[in-house]
Amino acid sequence: MKKQNQKGFVSAVLLVILGVIIVGGGSVYIISQKDVINNIKNLACTEEAKLCPDGSAVGRIAPDCEFAECPEISGAEEETTSVESDSGVVTNIPSDWKTYRNEEYGFEFKYPKEITFSQSSTFRNVFGISSWINQNSDENKHNVGLSISLLNKSGEQTLKDTKNLADRQADKLNIVQEIKIGKNPAIKHSSVRLTVSDMGGGVSSTATVALSTFKNNYLYSFYCSQNGDNLESCDKIISTFKFIDIEPEKHTGLIKKVYEKDGKIYLDIDYVELNPHFYPGGNCEEGVYQNNNPKIRTIEVSPDAEIFLDAPLTSITFLKFQEIFTSDSYSIHKSNPWKIIIINNIIINLTEKFVS
Repeated sequence: MKKQNQKGFVSAVLLVILGVIIVGGGSVYIISQKDVINNIKNLACTEEAKLCPDGSAVGRIAPDCEFAECPEISGAEEETTSVESDSGVVTNIPSDWKTYRNEEYGFEFKYPKEITFSQSSTFRNVFGISSWINQNSDENKHNVGLSISLLNKSGEQTLKDTKNLADRQADKLNIVQEIKIGKNPAIKHSSVRLTVSDMGGGVSSTATVALSTFKNNYLYSFYCSQNGDNLESCDKIISTFKFIDIEPEKHTGLIKKVYEKDGKIYLDIDYVELNPHFYPGGNCEEGVYQNNNPKIRTIEVSPDAEIFLDAPLTSITFLKFQEIFTSDSYSIHKSNPWKIIIINNIIINLTEKFVS
């Protein structure tokens, strides 16, 4: 009887052990099957990216191909100031950023206080600045620059060429936008470019935001770049660019000559002043205008200058204006004084002042 009980006990133990082996084996099989399924799903996830609040990007991950969590932004919140650009975009920037302002060419923008600018104009530009980077500073500091050059074609055509060139760039990220700076059209180009190092085969990325716009016969090219693929910081700097109002020069003068030189148009002008003794309807033997300084000034004319004939006020093209002053035939327009408006040493408006 005792032997039979022992046999029963042994049989029960063997059944338990066999059950554990079967369940364990099944679990291993199920887990391995899940791994295979997850690997298949991982291979099937599309290569898309989501932009996070800190400027970084995350991709889709297995098993459900959902976007990975964005990194948490740690540290104390930075004190910011809201700035509205000419393009109507409101940007929150650190309150300790500085303002670069140039009244000669009529623009300003905000930038981090760590940046120092130096002048960098070349023979192709009438003005230029660029930032210099301290060798001991963080390698991700911004590289910021701005150049101003004279347009050699219409502003609209220049921006069209700029957009076509930007559209063809095959970067990791390439966004081209048509925006406005005030009333002036502009092209904003945001890109992340990958570069393979010649030594070691490492891959690095550079984030760049560039702005191109024009005003008063000048092309403004503003850019910011930094290492990595974070566009947010440079985008903030570029978004603060705006034009500022410049008080134009206003004169009255007699146009002596109209001519072209090196692809540009110039006027020789003799400034005159309204005779203080003249009054409408009166008899003034000295004339309506008097010349107190016989100096002849040579001033460039913008190809987009507005030109008006008087009595009645009529808009004319520059070709018509040029024809009046280069023709040998007599024209009253040649002897009449003209009101002249100048910005940055370039004539932007000519209006005839008819003298009966």
